[in-house]
Amino acid sequence: MKEEFEFTSPLNAKLWEAWIRAAGDPECNVVDWIRRGLPLGMNCKIPTCGIFPETWEEDTVMGEAPAIDLMRDTRNYSSFYDLIEAAEEELGRYVQKGFAVIKDKEWIAHRFGSGTVSKMALIQKTKDDGRVKNRVVVDLLRSGGNARAVVPERLVLPRVIDVLEGARRLNANSTEYIEAAKREGWMPDKEEDMYQWELVGADLQDAFCHFPVALQEVANCICPGVNQNQFVMYTALLFGFKVAPLLMARLSALMSRFLQSLFLRGEGVLQTYMDDPLFILAGPIARRNRTLALVLYSLYALGVNVAFAKGERGLRVNWIGVSFELDLPREHMKLTVSQRMVKELLVKMKDCEGAGMIGLKELRATTGKLSWVAGILPRMRWAVSIMYAVVASAERDAKTGAEEDRAAKRAKDNRPKPVAVARFELPRAWLMKLLSQADNLLLRSEPLYPVMPDLAIVTDASPQGIGAVLCRVDVKQNQIFPWAALEIALRQEDAEWLGVPWKEAASQGALEAWAVLLAVRFWKTRLIQIALLLKSDSTVALAMAAKLSSPSPVINWIGAELALKLEVLGIPKLVGHHIPGQLNQEADWLSRPHERPAEVPARLKGVKIHHFDGEARRRAELPPPGVAPRLWGVTTESTLRAFEDL
Repeated sequence: MKEEFEFTSPLNAKLWEAWIRAAGDPECNVVDWIRRGLPLGMNCKIPTCGIFPETWEEDTVMGEAPAIDLMRDTRNYSSFYDLIEAAEEELGRYVQKGFAVIKDKEWIAHRFGSGTVSKMALIQKTKDDGRVKNRVVVDLLRSGGNARAVVPERLVLPRVIDVLEGARRLNANSTEYIEAAKREGWMPDKEEDMYQWELVGADLQDAFCHFPVALQEVANCICPGVNQNQFVMYTALLFGFKVAPLLMARLSALMSRFLQSLFLRGEGVLQTYMDDPLFILAGPIARRNRTLALVLYSLYALGVNVAFAKGERGLRVNWIGVSFELDLPREHMKLTVSQRMVKELLVKMKDCEGAGMIGLKELRATTGKLSWVAGILPRMRWAVSIMYAVVASAERDAKTGAEEDRAAKRAKDNRPKPVAVARFELPRAWLMKLLSQADNLLLRSEPLYPVMPDLAIVTDASPQGIGAVLCRVDVKQNQIFPWAALEIALRQEDAEWLGVPWKEAASQGALEAWAVLLAVRFWKTRLIQIALLLKSDSTVALAMAAKLSSPSPVINWIGAELALKLEVLGIPKLVGHHIPGQLNQEADWLSRPHERPAEVPARLKGVKIHHFDGEARRRAELPPPGVAPRLWGVTTESTLRAFEDL
């Protein structure tokens, strides 16, 4: 028998089940959740079926909820009562749609012996068009509900680069799509109308509320109401539950696979970030209208509620804080970073300077925002990874009680401390340098076609010298031709400045990596927005150029400097290629000014050989390990461990 408060999902379980069976889709739980309600990982375990990577939170075990009467004096946050009219309006909407029911204290106490009573807050957000959006947030963190919730899978969300790669796949399949359209006779006669693109942004209405909550879990969805003896019991999934993002993503991923199956090759691609799908549609306008209609009618039939008022369609669309714009004549996609976000992060980074300590919650939020920006500027991921390592370490200390033990040993101040700023001083300093130059990075134009390197740099190093050759790449002949050369005689002060031994083989790897950085710096005006081929006989240099990070402090500094330079110059691609030492004669000859034969190699004859003087080559955005050893982890064990985790 159906309970009086049981919520019925708008999703059509039969249609979802039929498609999953016909397609052989791996999702095997969503249909059951539609019919019987969601487990929240507190009273009921969340099953997995390989959609996302599995994980297990060893410290989190489903346990008994506290008695309801223990929470009888709980009140909502002041924001709820300060904006009481907006709160009542939003709660009224939830009740009208069946997402919640209002019950008195006696009914709650009689129906549930135990459960989780959580405070509510009201958040108001003003949109760009002036509209005010109200959102009720249920705080299961402080009520202990989230502490008992077990999340069995690690959520994986699409990145900005995934949208770009999807557009490139679409472009690569355009010829196949046009040929199929001509065979079937629905391609227009005018060539300019044959294959056009557009972006379509959408949003789901009350996205999380598509799922009902399982009856065994509704006792964990209770909140104080507006009046003293009144309680709100949510019967649909809401934002605020620890497991809500994962459960919503399971539905979004299933929806995305279904919608992608509707498109022909070269007709459309889709990425969905939680409840925000982004489509790139291709073809003549009539066909694109048909495709979009098919998507919308299919979603309607499946019971997915689309917020039509939030939809966008055209050559430019905003999606998860990024502006995407199609430049069809040039076959490029333009990506614009939010200037407001960059400025906020820069202020955060500056505030941490000299602060000594920072709260874990604040650090976690800042790291999350930096990860979002790294979707546009992928070369900053090494720094964000270190910050994530610091956050993870601090969370482990909090769970194991290590920080409380350290606090107890401190004589004067035995309070648990937040995260020490020194533990992330390196990424903070580097990110400050990058974000301070953000005016050059806010707009990126990425090609939708394969980009081949136009220029090549060939490098080599010896304990006393560095050599590099700038070459022109001839793709048709599959050859490179020397254009200019660089010769650098190293001095002892260079080795001391870097922090490497002088005239010893132990410095070889670092000098090979430094050769790459110096070559890019010296020829920077020629390399702006040029795809670059890097040829070297050093695996250390090639690995540094690929990862832009290293466990070695010196090589890590070189990677950090190179990452900054590549971003500022707008070099879209750096392709590494290993060559045997015997084939690297020109760069090898240049790197040995102290012991080389007098005769110039044949391929360097007529090529101008440049020199890089000591003061110029020792300029840097951040001081190297020889100048600031602690910054680069030479004496900081925790930072070194973070490097090794990358």
